[in-house]
Amino acid sequence: MRRCLTVRVVNVFDDGEMDEGPGRDGFWFRAAKLGPRLRAARIGAGVYEARDGVPIWPYHYHYPDEEWLYVLDGAPVLRDAGGRRVLEAGDVVCFPPGHRGAHTLEGPGRFVLFSGEQSSGPFVSVYPDSDKVSVFPGIETGPLNALRLPRAGSVDYWHGEGNDPVPPDVGDARAGSDVRAADGQRARSGVRAGRGLAVGAAGRRGGRRAARRGGS
Repeated sequence: MRRCLTVRVVNVFDDGEMDEGPGRDGFWFRAAKLGPRLRAARIGAGVYEARDGVPIWPYHYHYPDEEWLYVLDGAPVLRDAGGRRVLEAGDVVCFPPGHRGAHTLEGPGRFVLFSGEQSSGPFVSVYPDSDKVSVFPGIETGPLNALRLPRAGSVDYWHGEGNDPVPPDVGDARAGSDVRAADGQRARSGVRAGRGLAVGAAGRRGGRRAARRGGS
């Protein structure tokens, strides 16, 4: 008998799977991750519930991830690069990578967010309100290279690099010695040639004087 293969199904209105998020004062949400329950490998997704007037997380955007929002119910308030607007059930929004996709959401309402964060990465998040950047290496999930830091802390590309002088190349030094030796040889040859010309000129002058004495 052939084994029947089926895909997994979850219901986004199932409150039993939702947990309160690890927010702080000024932020709140309840959410459930859908990817693990669906055994998804490429796309991340989560269902969120938001309270009236309370953002679920800071205003931000990503590189290189694109995110999608689908409103299930309520009237959540979207803050994006163009301002604030009220959404309604059935609305779909795409947040592209970069500053054009900056966003956060407030309640009241329930919605699903889809993203590529299940991929191997790396990816970057930028938070304009607090002027900071988060960098995550993706497949290397250790804390060493997962950083959150203020953008004002940016440094020059060469910061901390190249403090020691570069030693001369042996080949260049040898080539320089060869050039100096050749110049010296040419100079010595020129001196010898000059002496020879001087001797020849002196001999010619002596011959002319002898000739004049003989003729008188």
